[in-house]
Amino acid sequence: VLGHCPMGQDQSMCHPSLASNDSSSAPSSGCPVMRKPASKASACPVVQKGGCGSEELNPLNMMPAPNEEPAPGQQGALATERVVSTIPNAEDGKWVYPSPQMFFNALLRKGKGEGIEEDAMDAVVAIHNNMNELTWKR
Repeated sequence: VLGHCPMGQDQSMCHPSLASNDSSSAPSSGCPVMRKPASKASACPVVQKGGCGSEELNPLNMMPAPNEEPAPGQQGALATERVVSTIPNAEDGKWVYPSPQMFFNALLRKGKGEGIEEDAMDAVVAIHNNMNELTWKR
């Protein structure tokens, strides 16, 4: 309902545009959930070296360029082969899943690499791909 305050207050307290122009009748306090308009975010809210704001994004998919290079400090080699999905994409093709190396790099880029075992990446990617395929078929 337009003008309805979620806290049960007078409509004009939550929506100043609904208030009369008579300043003498204006209440002294506003809606308890009244907030300042949010400022437009100009960058990634989590700024860190190598974080989400440090890479150029492809405007077609809003993803960084595929990275199949070993991560700094990575102990072993991870597979770089990718699997083609059965899920169609908008270009009359099929999605292509990330390789274990790409998936590992994405986890690190997103700050979610702590405790990740490199030798588990093949299984993690297989589970990820399988869940996508099963979900698509539902």
